[in-house]
Amino acid sequence: LQRGSTVTDATTGTASVTEHSVSRVDLAPMVRFPFTRFPFLTVNSSVSWRGTFWTKSWDSATSMNILDRSISRRLFDLQSNIAGPVLNRIFDTAGSGYAEKLKHTIEPYLNLRYTTAVPDFNRIVQWESIDSIVGGTTTIAYGINNRLYAKRKRDGGVSVSREIVSVGIGQTYYTNARASQFDPQYSSSFTGAKQFNFSPIALVARVLPVDQLNATLRAEWDTQFGFLRTVTAASTYSVGSWLQTSAGWTLARSGARDSLGILTTRTRSHFLSGNANARLAQNKYGGNYSFNCDMAKRQFVQQRITGYYNAQCCGFAVEYQTFNFGALPGVRVPEDRRFNFSFTLAGIGSFSNFFGALSGAPR
Repeated sequence: LQRGSTVTDATTGTASVTEHSVSRVDLAPMVRFPFTRFPFLTVNSSVSWRGTFWTKSWDSATSMNILDRSISRRLFDLQSNIAGPVLNRIFDTAGSGYAEKLKHTIEPYLNLRYTTAVPDFNRIVQWESIDSIVGGTTTIAYGINNRLYAKRKRDGGVSVSREIVSVGIGQTYYTNARASQFDPQYSSSFTGAKQFNFSPIALVARVLPVDQLNATLRAEWDTQFGFLRTVTAASTYSVGSWLQTSAGWTLARSGARDSLGILTTRTRSHFLSGNANARLAQNKYGGNYSFNCDMAKRQFVQQRITGYYNAQCCGFAVEYQTFNFGALPGVRVPEDRRFNFSFTLAGIGSFSNFFGALSGAPR
């Protein structure tokens, strides 16, 4: 694992780099015990032992420096995931023109987990969720999923059942409130939010009515202070094989109540992104446009436009990019504009300018 931070002196412009690289060895054998005797109820239990070794550790006195002192962790992880009883109802919709049948399922779930104690948790270098397991904790995750399936005819006239809508809502309870700050199931964890025995209430929705269109939405409601903490939405749409588009929106907020109970919230991040990719004339020519916009600051973080032409003997591609790094700490070049090009000769190869030009561009 490699991490680093760069600090630039505002007076001299001198940049200093602090390296935080750590080597980790992790071993986690597991034994599973599935129970599937009843079609409407499943119980999957598991027992695992996890042993992890880090070559470095945090200075527990200051929590600021990484020391060249190794640290290890050993724990048992016991889990039991219960799904059901599942309720089903089938609707005959042969005359609707959309599907022959619709099937609605309701799936409540209950997940139990216990991890044994983890000594010296503050000394562990926590770069990933593997490093952030809060030991001595029992977690109880509960919720309900609604799913809607449609039996439709695909190409060739064969009827296939597929999920077209799913909506789920759930929450987690922690016996150790600190575990709420390190739960990878919630996007609002790892943000320094105040400890609480209950996680946010998470709503997850997905819609896939046809092969060409899908959309997802995830929202987390803070039950401690009573406000919408995060929202993430994404969608893709394609027209045949020549046009693919996608869009995304994310909003993250933090909040707290003062001594009078008045709630104060602030927007931590608010971004909008989009991408459109076109391939025409059997990919003889085409182009791509993508952007990422900081809605809170009302400015584009990056924009990218590419175009290409492919012939039997050769090809040519151009790219124009703009970057705005002004919001990032330690950046000495707040704005950057680039123009890249490349050409391809059959049997010889591709030629382009340097510095990662046209990386990932469709051609």
